[in-house]
Formats: sequence, structure tokens, C-alpha cells
Amino acid sequence: MKHILKPTFTLVVVAILLSALCLSAFSAEYITAGTKGDTPASDSYAESKYYAHLSHVTLTGDNAKDVVAIALSQLGYRESDSEEDLSGLSEGGSLNFAEYNRNFGDYGSGLSYNWCASFVSFCLLQAGCHEMTNLSDWCRDHMGDPDYIWREVSCEKWKSALNELEYFKSSASYSSSEYEDLEAAYDPEYIPTPGDLIFFSEKLTNEASHIGIVIQIAGEKIYTVEGNTDKESSLETDGDGVYIKSYNLTDKYIIGYGDMPYQTRSDVPTIDHFPTDISSGSYISTADISVYGSLQDLVLGKDPKYTLPQYCMFNVTQINDNGFISVKYIVDGKTVSGYASTSDVIQISDQLFETPGPVSSPKASASWEAYAHVSPYILMALALCGVFLCISAKHRKA
Repeated sequence: MKHILKPTFTLVVVAILLSALCLSAFSAEYITAGTKGDTPASDSYAESKYYAHLSHVTLTGDNAKDVVAIALSQLGYRESDSEEDLSGLSEGGSLNFAEYNRNFGDYGSGLSYNWCASFVSFCLLQAGCHEMTNLSDWCRDHMGDPDYIWREVSCEKWKSALNELEYFKSSASYSSSEYEDLEAAYDPEYIPTPGDLIFFSEKLTNEASHIGIVIQIAGEKIYTVEGNTDKESSLETDGDGVYIKSYNLTDKYIIGYGDMPYQTRSDVPTIDHFPTDISSGSYISTADISVYGSLQDLVLGKDPKYTLPQYCMFNVTQINDNGFISVKYIVDGKTVSGYASTSDVIQISDQLFETPGPVSSPKASASWEAYAHVSPYILMALALCGVFLCISAKHRKA
């Protein structure tokens, strides 16, 4: 029986190890919060680079870090003037049509509504922050129910629910006397951390009118990702896209923060999203980047071989001695590699994405993602089969 037990035992060990590896980190998968429609994503979004970017994100199980990674993957997304175009690539849109609203539903008023909160909800949802079980109403009329602090389409309702459950921390910018309903949560010493929700009041009242996600703190500056905003440095609550913003920690428009009860993992490294020392991993470009065919061409200032477009996700595969980086990304379904400088980049993760990149149809991408998520369970099944074979073999020997 030894010739049976040995390979079977090996199969069991390998399957268990591979299962643990797959379950510890896997690609993000598009999840729908609303109940309308048969497809998980609109056709235009599913065929856009933002759907591909979402599938490039490696989820680690550390909620805060995963939320930030998902948010950064959507940088540059722009709203449109029609429900027919939710690709994020529209030029000059101003009517608030965005995939994030479609994901959560129209609630009887159509999809053209301010989408800063639905964008944040989308990021938490795609990052797997909370199981979507036994919830009949995804967004409205649920203050006081802890299950609903994970998704909203109303900034003020979200802030109120968090405050009720003591997850809201008032900003140091305000005194408790100015905001009586926030007095219990007033904490001028609270220092926000990446993954926190950040609430703003455009009218300088205690009513939240805008929301974003904290991605990094540097000195007295706080950096955020926000939807329905613009590229300018000041607060904008009705802009056209997803952009990085920065404020002073004492900015008068900041009401406070959502200190979310995230699941954490101590073995997941903290990412410096604005790195001074570049390391391998996945990045997104904040401007067009010239990519050269060789290091010599780059150093000599020759014409670049390619241009990496603004808001394109790519891999940094190697750091060269002179500080230049080796990059790899997808163009029209084909892998392109070369050399570039390290300016105008933001790091998303220390993981290289291995998905096949933008695809011509959502079915192809869905198939890949389904494999990425189902494969751990297939391997676990193999492990159980192996255990059964081992037990059977022992009984036969006996």
C-alpha cells in the first residue's frame, strides 16, 4: 500500500498548501449591490480599462489596505451624460451618470445623482469588507443598523449612522459646541489612518455633503481619493471624476472621519503610495509616461518606443541601478515592456498583477476571475478526496 499512500499524501499536502496560498490573496471580482439587471456590470464599464483595473487588484484580506487599492485602481474615471456610457472614459460629462450609481440602483429617481458616497460604497463592497447576507435594502432608511455602515448613497445618513454606533470621529477643525450632535464622538486628538472615510461640509455646518477615502497622511497633510470631484486642490462636491486630493489636517471643511471596524492582517505590508524609493509591484500613472525600448535610449534622451497613458495600471518588474524602472503593461490586449523614469506614478500594491489585462468582452474577464475565486475550493476538494483515499487505503491494509 505504500505506493498508494505516498503519492496520495503528497497530493493532499500540495493541494492544502495551494489552497492556503490562493485563499490568502486573490484578484478582486466585480460585485453588485443592487438587484436590478442580470449582468454584474454595465457593458460599457465591463469593456473599459476600469473593469480591467479592478480585476488587477490583489485582495489581501486587510480591509483598509484593500479599500485603498480598489479606490486607486479607479483613478481618472469620469461621469457621463447618459446611462448608455458608464465606461469612465467620457469627455465633458456633467449629469452624474456613473457605474457606481448603477451598482447600487436608482431607488426610483434614476441613476443621475451625486455619486461620491456610492463610489466609496463601491470600494468597500469590492474589497469584501462585509458579507452581503440578509440585507433587503442596500442603501436607504437604515440608521442604527450596524450592517449598513458599509454602504450608502447619502453622506449625511452615513455620517449619522457611524456617529450613532461610535465609529465617527470629529475633526480637530471643529469644537464640540459648534456640532452638538457630534459631541459624543468629538476627538480633537484623533489621527486618521489609511482606509478611514473622510466627511466634508461644503456649507461649514454639521451636515456632511461630501465623502472620500483617506489614503495617506504625510506631516500635516492628508491625501484622499474621492469620486464626484475634480483635480483642483480645493474641496469640490460635484465634479466629474475620481481623483486624488490633499488637504491640511485642520482644513475647515473636514467634519470628521469614519473609523471603520475593518478586519486587519499584521502580515500585510503598509504601502507608501507616493514612494520616494520605488519597489516592484503594481502602479498607476498620473500623467503620460514615456517608455523606452532600452536603458541607453532613455539615458540618451532618444524618442520613446511607447507612451504609457495617464491613469493606466502597470507593473514595475525591476528597479535598475540608475533608478530607472522596468515596466510591463497591456496595450490592445498585448503585453508591452520597456524602461521609464519614476515620476508621475502612484503605487497601488506590492503585488504584480497576473490577469490577462483588458479583454474584448466581459465574459472572458469574468471567466478568469471565476477561475481565480473557484480554484481554491477545487483544490480544497482535491485535498478532501486525498484524505478519503488515505483513510480508505489504511482500512484496506488493515
